[in-house]
Order: sequence, then structure tokens, then C-alpha cells
Amino acid sequence: MLYLNETRARRNFKDLLGQANHFLITILIGLHGVETGQVTASPDFHAAWNPKDVKISARRSRAFALDLALIRAVDALDAYMSWSLRKPSIIQQTEFRSALDKAGNEVWAKFEAFNRQTMGLDPVHEALIHLGITWRNRRVHSLASNELGSKNTQILKKSGSTVAERFRGLSVTETLSRMQNNKPPAFKEAAGIVSAVQKAVELFDAILINRLDIEVYAKNAIRNELARDHLSKISLELHLERRASAIWSGTDFERTRRVSKVLELLGFSASDKYGYKKELPTPSVEFIQSRSPEQILLFLEG
Repeated sequence: MLYLNETRARRNFKDLLGQANHFLITILIGLHGVETGQVTASPDFHAAWNPKDVKISARRSRAFALDLALIRAVDALDAYMSWSLRKPSIIQQTEFRSALDKAGNEVWAKFEAFNRQTMGLDPVHEALIHLGITWRNRRVHSLASNELGSKNTQILKKSGSTVAERFRGLSVTETLSRMQNNKPPAFKEAAGIVSAVQKAVELFDAILINRLDIEVYAKNAIRNELARDHLSKISLELHLERRASAIWSGTDFERTRRVSKVLELLGFSASDKYGYKKELPTPSVEFIQSRSPEQILLFLEG
């Protein structure tokens, strides 16, 4: 038996944002050293750097880094939602896919559709993500008129202690004030929003995995993997035949080993990593492993 513990969409998301707070702290420590004079430019550093006021330059750079953390968090959330639709899609429900199509490229609209369809987040968590999206839009687009809205604002104001407890000591009052005055986030605010986004994606991924028809997903994932790197100079059918032959021919041992590597690449594992896995039954695994190249192609087309 194999388990699907996390989707490729979440793997990609973690590559974008996985250690964001660690990286941010490292940058801020370095900038503190610059500001206090403990760090100076090495002679080996060939880029021109001659600020009029080192302290002011360090503080402005700090604001720049915190802005980037906020932007990266929201963009990573946006990317996760888009990746969830890409083949092999982990969103199999027609209504869900239609809702995301209608949302277009607007992060706010996509997030609303995603949360409505999964019912994954409680109102406080949802409102904080909306705040992060609104703030990011204001910091990126100087003429943006995005508003958080009275509903989300009131939810956050009434839940100050909950927000502080769950999201790294975040102060709702200070956060709303800085966002509304179009200031860059403080470290606690950037770290809190990064954490909120990470937790949201973890919840969404668990729900999507739980809803999957896992055998349909496995079939689509394998076919998508075989179609990868297809070049227009040869037909897709010939490309699939060549890839299938490279994996499903040979002795039983060789075939089983190669197919197992493909399934591992697609996110299937022998371990139950998170506790919200989806099981691909042993008979299905054995069926996939025991096919000939011709049989696996017929199976994938069926």
C-alpha cells in the first residue's frame, strides 16, 4: 500500500515559502549588524555601496525585506491555488474548478473561491489571509484601492487575543493601523502572515487529498508524467510509447523498481507522514507495476 501525503502543488509551495521566516530573520540580523556598524562591506564585494547614512539605509532595507516577505507569502498562496488546477489536477470537482475559472487571475477572488469550496479555514484565519492579500496589493500597486472590508475588519478586531495566540503574537490593532496607513509590515506582522498562509495551504492540501478519487488521480498523474518533455517533432502517442517502454519493460524486478520510483516522484510514499494521507491500495499498486508497456498505455487511456 502507498500513501499520498502531500500534493505536488504543496511541494512547489514549500519550495517557494518553506523557510521564509528563517531567511527573513537571517536578513534582519545582517541588517542589524550593518545599522550598528558591526558589519561592513568586504573588499571582495565588488558592487558599489556607499550610502550617505548607513543607519537610514539599513532601516529602509529592512522595510524592503519585510515587504518582500509579505509579497512572497501571497504570491506563493496564489501559485499553490494555480498549481492545484494543473495536470494532474487535485481538484476533481467540476463546481470547484468552475468557481476558480470564474475568479480569473485575482488572488482575492481565487482565495474566496478556494476557501468557500473547501470550507477549510475558520473566519479569523480567513480574515487574516484577506488582510495579507489586501496589504500586499497596496504595497505592490501604488494606486491600488483594495479595501479589507468591514466584515473582515470586525472579525479581526473581535479576535485580537486569538490572532496573537495563533499567529506569533500578532497585534491586530497595530497590524490594521500599519496596513491602513500603507506602511511596510513589522517583523511580527510579516512572520504572522507567512505563518497564516503556510497553515492555510496545509489545511487546503489535506482537504483536497481527502476528497481525491485516488485511483483516478494516480492514473492521471502517471499519464501526465509520461507526457512530460514531449516535443512537437514527434507525435504524443510515440512519445508515450517510448516513455512507457523505458519504464515498464524488462524483468519483474526492474519494472517494479522503476515504477516505484515514478510513483515516489508523483508523491506516493510507503510512510504515513502527516496523518491525513490517502491510500492507494496494494492491488492497484501491484496492477500498475505488473503491466507491459502496451497494457499500461491501454490502462491510462481507459
